[in-house]
Amino acid sequence: MGTLETWRCGSCGHEATVHVYAPQFDPALPKNLEPVFKLVASWIGKPTARDIAALQSLFPRMRPMSAVELMRKARDHEKLELGRFTESELEPLASQLESLDIELERILVGMP
Repeated sequence: MGTLETWRCGSCGHEATVHVYAPQFDPALPKNLEPVFKLVASWIGKPTARDIAALQSLFPRMRPMSAVELMRKARDHEKLELGRFTESELEPLASQLESLDIELERILVGMP
């Protein structure tokens, strides 16, 4: 009723083993799944090099961008998509995110 596959993140290299079901089986999802949010950030003020390094260490998706590119995005008030997370995944990051002087927007992308 499906296969086990190993998926690797192209940004950070993290690997996860997932059970992939054939579409005709349509398995029931667990009842306790959390909603998934797309996290979008924008700098409130001008970030320091330390702020940028902290953001890149928290969010692997930001690592390929140079500090200069992130500074430019901050100057132009561009939004940065940080990834998709559940509330429980964001909880441990809350205090670190507050200190970076960024505004966060959570956009609901999926409900179980």
